[in-house]
Amino acid sequence: ATNCFKISDTTTIAILPPPNTQIYVLGSTVFCQGDSVVFSVNATSGNLYQWFLNGNVIAGANQPDLVAKVAGTYTVQVSNTQGCVAMSLATTISVNPPLVTSLITGPALVNPAIQYNYSVTNAVGSTYNWAATNGFVISGQGTNSIDVIWAAAASGILTVFENNATCTDSSSLAIQTTFGVDEVENRYFSIFPNPANESINLSFKQQTHPQLITLNLVDAHGKLVLSR
Repeated sequence: ATNCFKISDTTTIAILPPPNTQIYVLGSTVFCQGDSVVFSVNATSGNLYQWFLNGNVIAGANQPDLVAKVAGTYTVQVSNTQGCVAMSLATTISVNPPLVTSLITGPALVNPAIQYNYSVTNAVGSTYNWAATNGFVISGQGTNSIDVIWAAAASGILTVFENNATCTDSSSLAIQTTFGVDEVENRYFSIFPNPANESINLSFKQQTHPQLITLNLVDAHGKLVLSR
């Protein structure tokens, strides 16, 4: 008030950098129920970590890494040895319901070299990859319905893998080939020996089937080899 003045002593302040709270995401933030994603921050000696889900403390989640399985918004608070505390930006994950592939419909007891149709329930957005052990997918690969020709092996397996870009599932059907002597011998003709190596005999019972007979021979892929 009397226009007198005096300069105070100097006081120095230091601005300490906050701890690094960048979250690294190891995996996809959109996944199928039952899967997970890993969140990770830089691990520094002496730092303290606390993870939050939707703003609530996750009990026991006090490590630099977190395995997240529940949908929601995740953050992490990091405190360093200098007393600085920082909260990360939020990372959100979405969890889709599980994909359930239907049972495969189609015959399980089959004859070789004959075309059979198999299918599963079609789901919008799904793609289907089929695998036939001891069989050949003739058409329909990538769709929910296929045609298969089976080989003469005693058994086989048909499996479909369904994928909707997020979730996957599969379904299988055990196949039994019923091709045998009893099934290639009837009142019209018989085939022997069975199985055969280089040649087979076809014996036609003309007394019971006198009209013209057409013989079509196809390979295991369904290709016509011989017609007489």
